[in-house]
Amino acid sequence: MPLQLDSVSLPLAFAAGLVSFLSPCVRPLVPAYVAYLAGTSTGPADELGAGRRALLPSAAFVAGVSVVFIARFYLLAGLLAPTQTFLAPLAGIAIVVLGLHTPRVLRIPGIDRDSGARSTLPLGPCSSRWVSSSC
Repeated sequence: MPLQLDSVSLPLAFAAGLVSFLSPCVRPLVPAYVAYLAGTSTGPADELGAGRRALLPSAAFVAGVSVVFIARFYLLAGLLAPTQTFLAPLAGIAIVVLGLHTPRVLRIPGIDRDSGARSTLPLGPCSSRWVSSSC
């Protein structure tokens, strides 16, 4: 059965995007995105000019990210379509098992092992254990 998106409504897609945007994994990236789109890192912006200058880069950024993710979706959907009846139940089981592991209802040995990479990366304010461990 091919993958169909007919049942996904616009409000549902918007809500999913909003939840994703507000997640702890994305929140530390927002200032960098805004600075990139505005064309400046810091400093005062002139009233209306900054908004107009940011419009074209914002549209190009959204279009570029959308093209990449949509192309990747259709490529993977085409490649994995023959195995969908086999992989879908396996993915569901993996999501349930990992979902039970997160609140420590189910313990999976070795999955909580820390590589120590967080402590060696100079990530500044984004290097706290709360931010990096939630992704």
